[in-house]
Amino acid sequence: MTNKMITIPFADAIEYGENTSALFKALWELTDLIRLESDLKKHHRAYLHVREDIDEKVKEARQIMTKVSVDMISFYFKVDVPKCSNSDENTPFADAADDETVSIPKGEYELMIDDLLTMSEIIQCVADMRTHDVKAIREFGKFVPAFAAFEKNRLNLYREAAKEAEDIFDRWADEIDDLDEDYEPDEYYSD
Repeated sequence: MTNKMITIPFADAIEYGENTSALFKALWELTDLIRLESDLKKHHRAYLHVREDIDEKVKEARQIMTKVSVDMISFYFKVDVPKCSNSDENTPFADAADDETVSIPKGEYELMIDDLLTMSEIIQCVADMRTHDVKAIREFGKFVPAFAAFEKNRLNLYREAAKEAEDIFDRWADEIDDLDEDYEPDEYYSD
């Protein structure tokens, strides 16, 4: 996303900066006083004078916030890009219900896809390894029939998991291919 310039009068910008600085200064002092009060409480010392200072700082911060709020209500913004001024209209998801729309940063989305593909490959790898163990399982099954039945059920489960993992992998691989034709997933496991 590119940043757009918003033009405001110089005097208003100075006043906004001063108000913001004063507000942060008051909030900083307020947090210092609250910490001091907390420390005094821990050591069972008198802290009523600190509580009075906190009350004064709260009043000061409230006055500054009220001034900033009143100033911002009457503040005139000139937007340099015409389409920004009507940003409420024609948004990409204007018709979508809130519960249908999920918005996450692109980096998180790509990480989620990479994690999903990695997880799918891991599941597929484990399922393949277990499926290749059939020969050894059959040999053990000759000596311990109960083990053979147990492993046969587990192998069926692994085969089903492998099929599902492959379906998921294919679905997301197609999705990524649609997004970026040059995308090549990392090889996590090779034969």
